[in-house]
Amino acid sequence: MKRICIIVEGETEEEFVKSILSPYFYSKNNTILQYSNQRGDLGFYKYKSKVKGFLYEKDTIVTSLIDFYRLRDSFPAYNDSKKIIDKY
Repeated sequence: MKRICIIVEGETEEEFVKSILSPYFYSKNNTILQYSNQRGDLGFYKYKSKVKGFLYEKDTIVTSLIDFYRLRDSFPAYNDSKKIIDKY
């Protein structure tokens, strides 16, 4: 059985997973969708710990929905990303 784990950063991302992604994935057999809401408090080390925790089980896919507006500077290459003028 496949397990899809999504780390979400806030209420908007959580609602998207609940209302859009969950119905789709639950309609597929042999798929479990799990998410973890961090409520805006997502530094890199907490994020990394969550990912590692999810990856202990076999057949697991981990992804995330993070609002970059409040992304913490503990994420790798954060300061370098601020120097990019054309974000597109």
